[in-house]
Amino acid sequence: MKRSIVLLALLIGCTSALFSQRASLAGLKFCIDPGHGGHSDANDRHVIPDPGTNFYESESNFQKALALKPLLEAKGATVILTRYTNDYPNDADEPSLAARVQTANSNNVDWFHSIHSNALASTNTGTNYSMIMVREKVVPGGSDVYGPGTGQPQTQEAWNMADFLGPAIFNNMRTQRFLKVLDWTFYGGSNGGYTLGVLRGLYMPGELSEGEFHDYFPVTRCLMNLSYCKMEAYAIRTAFLQYFGVPADTLCIVAGVISELGTNKMIDGTRVRLLPENIVYNGDFYHNGFYMIDSVKAGVHTLRFETPGYRPDSLQITLTAGKVTFSDRQFESLAAPVVAASSPADKDTAFAASSPIQITFSKAMDTASVRTAIVMTPPVKGSLIWSNSNTVLTMKPDSIVLPFNITFVLRIEASARSQGGLGLDGNGDGVAGDAFQISFRTKPVDVWPPVLIAASPPTGSNIATTNSVLNFTFDEPLDPNSLTSSNVVVQEVGTGNRPLTLQYSEANGHGAVNVFPQGGFKPGRSYKVRYSGLTDVSGNSLPSSTPLWTFTAAPLDLQSTLIDDFSTSVAAWLQPNGSINTIGIDSASFARDTLKTLITLPSASKSARLRYYWNTKTATDWLISEYLNPASGRTVTWDPHGNKLQVYLFGDGSGTFFRFVVDDSATGTSPVLAQNHEVSIWTPITWVGWRLVEWDFDRDSVGTWTGDGKLVPNLRFDSFQLKYPPGSKITSGTIYFAQLQVVKGTVTAVEQTAASLPQTFELDQNFPNPFNPSTSISYQIGTTGPVSLKVFDMLGREIATIVNGTMTAGMHTSVWDGKDDRGEPVASGVYLYQLRAESGVVTKKMVLLK
Repeated sequence: MKRSIVLLALLIGCTSALFSQRASLAGLKFCIDPGHGGHSDANDRHVIPDPGTNFYESESNFQKALALKPLLEAKGATVILTRYTNDYPNDADEPSLAARVQTANSNNVDWFHSIHSNALASTNTGTNYSMIMVREKVVPGGSDVYGPGTGQPQTQEAWNMADFLGPAIFNNMRTQRFLKVLDWTFYGGSNGGYTLGVLRGLYMPGELSEGEFHDYFPVTRCLMNLSYCKMEAYAIRTAFLQYFGVPADTLCIVAGVISELGTNKMIDGTRVRLLPENIVYNGDFYHNGFYMIDSVKAGVHTLRFETPGYRPDSLQITLTAGKVTFSDRQFESLAAPVVAASSPADKDTAFAASSPIQITFSKAMDTASVRTAIVMTPPVKGSLIWSNSNTVLTMKPDSIVLPFNITFVLRIEASARSQGGLGLDGNGDGVAGDAFQISFRTKPVDVWPPVLIAASPPTGSNIATTNSVLNFTFDEPLDPNSLTSSNVVVQEVGTGNRPLTLQYSEANGHGAVNVFPQGGFKPGRSYKVRYSGLTDVSGNSLPSSTPLWTFTAAPLDLQSTLIDDFSTSVAAWLQPNGSINTIGIDSASFARDTLKTLITLPSASKSARLRYYWNTKTATDWLISEYLNPASGRTVTWDPHGNKLQVYLFGDGSGTFFRFVVDDSATGTSPVLAQNHEVSIWTPITWVGWRLVEWDFDRDSVGTWTGDGKLVPNLRFDSFQLKYPPGSKITSGTIYFAQLQVVKGTVTAVEQTAASLPQTFELDQNFPNPFNPSTSISYQIGTTGPVSLKVFDMLGREIATIVNGTMTAGMHTSVWDGKDDRGEPVASGVYLYQLRAESGVVTKKMVLLK
């Protein structure tokens, strides 16, 4: 009976709350529930924003509740918590949802509030809003858990309260927006909705707040700060005061974040002093830069920023009674800027004349002062290009290449200053005011022709017919004007030359040619590629003996299932720096790109760009995981047998390792355990430009990661992974993706007419050449018959027999391992290799260089 009277009185009181005033919260009893509990991954939400830092949602919820309790009690309320600790010897000791409800009911409270923070189902790179959840009324006879709901709140009071809680939390926590929702409808409605257990069975009004998204790392780091948690406690108290008509607090709050000028990194150990009260706030070291000073009287005050190691500053502010004033500030460290790295290094005697000069500073620089401080001797005209928040300077000469075999002195005078005005510490002794200087010498004049360092497909290979691009990457930049249709020819054996589109790309000192045959390749047909006349920027031509490239398109009719062609959006992909598996980076980003396109695929008119910067100063392990969002993108599953996973990858020639990650034992979009993540073997990105990369599940090995190395049906795409090759001087790069797909092939009958067989007798130049320790030799014969392929030294003495027997008409490739017929390695030098068949004899030279 008492409960009915109380509810009736509360209903009357709450209905008129907006029109009546109370002096305090005296006479009201609140039950505050800190959601979750126990620092246990089994029933808590665990996030690692930084190596060695562990965040549990239960802890921040608990700290918010501990801060809220005295704030409400100071206004006269009686407050009980559903738990008074966050450390339980056993998980079973943590109160269940039903027990929390029972605590509120048995204590006859007037209001129940459960404190939580939100999270996405996967990596969060920017979502952060506030949400108030209210129990939905279930239709008569419906399930108390699964509904169906009526679209109406169980109590109108809780629904009304949400109109105060949402704006209050939004304002204090500075989230993107706020909303209020009914639980059954929000969690799926007629498509499988359910009601919140912690609101189920309450005798009084109650709601649950999700203040912010704790898996968004900037927020994660803030939630480690007790003052930040108290800000949300203030917001919840403000909402209760407004709802019950209690006069607002006249005391004020000043808060904000402090970051580093230029780099925007949050500053640890913040120290802020409020005058004239002389209140000092000392921040934490969780990389949040947050500060907050509360219980301050309204009026004019002075904020003095005194963070150790940073330039002090003062700011006059006016605080309004009962309001929160935010003041975010950026400061520069007192450390003078130094040159962290340079290319070339000091005293480099073999700097490539075609390479750009690059200087990396320890902090953001004032670009105008640096421009006037740079002196090159002898003088070099060119342009200065700034990147990475004005910390990296690249100098590109107007002449494209520097003069050869010349000693240069690069000097940056002490007048160069940081963005905040600090003078350059050129010699790195910790004292500003001296110049930075290096000397280096360029290589002698370039008289060497370009050397092929990567090719796709390899000569003599059998390629997938879905492949629509060839790639030839050389060890130096090419002259783009030498890339013509007469210098690069693709012939379909028995048919003739194919119409082509050629594309040239450069990265990391390499030049590359992409060849796009119009209409792709036909199943079962053989192809020859011949390139000649290509020159580097110094005019050195490829030798006339450049190899004839040969390959065959597989006699398969391949059917592809698209996973993503990146043509409209990359919204289904998560940012790499949000993954707990991503380590050892300074930064990385994934975005849609409209410039790098795979021109032969109409559906792939756009691509996705992955830009990365490795941390090689302090990190000892490196990995980038670029995930397809499980919640929206992983809809394609397949059996490993007979299938291949493919993507076109535009390489940067960095040598960075690349691999695929798939989920096995996958059904629909169900979550997959770590032991079900299987990976392909690593592929070094040695090429520049487009190339088809694939994982043939029937042929290729399974790599090592968290899985057991076995591919159990069904498979589902999970992510791309990159890894820094330790010791590499290339610490950053950009790669692109197009046409991620799964293909399945069925054998196609291909008529091998006489016209489709090679009609020539030809010996290709070996590749690579020079070589160590082995090289491939391709040759063609027009008719079946006896064939010998032998190696001789320059005196004509026979060294090794590679082939000696009957060979069928067609194209063949053999490998010489650099050993004689006795199995002994031969010395460095020039050797002859000779092909002898019924059609004739042909001999060529090759160089073994150890």
